[in-house]
Amino acid sequence: MVLTIAIDFDRVLAPRTTGRGTSEIPDPPTAGAIAWIRGLLRAGCTIAIHGPRNSEGVACDAHTMQTWFRANGLTDDEIDRLQFLPEKPAAVRAALLVDDQAWQFRSQFPTIEEIRAFRPRRPDDEPEPHRCR
Repeated sequence: MVLTIAIDFDRVLAPRTTGRGTSEIPDPPTAGAIAWIRGLLRAGCTIAIHGPRNSEGVACDAHTMQTWFRANGLTDDEIDRLQFLPEKPAAVRAALLVDDQAWQFRSQFPTIEEIRAFRPRRPDDEPEPHRCR
């Protein structure tokens, strides 16, 4: 059985020090990210990369992420084995979703207090979004 691993690009594989809509990715990889991707590929996993950088209407597309992976050490063969999704994989059947803004479900739904208290991993200078009142 082939495992599909869906991975958020921004703040997981690379910090996002630039704003959305840039046409370049100047950020270095998160420590260990490239080796981890290689290990998953060697294990035969299907890897689906998603994130705001490749969403419709954003200047930084899948080609730009492929260029970033190449500049940071992945081979063309490895890059060809990656899938780049236009948005978060709601419809992708992944064995694992790796995302900096995810809640781990453990058979108990979060309370409104837990939702309000939840803090995704964000740089110190970026304000926390509060969507629930």
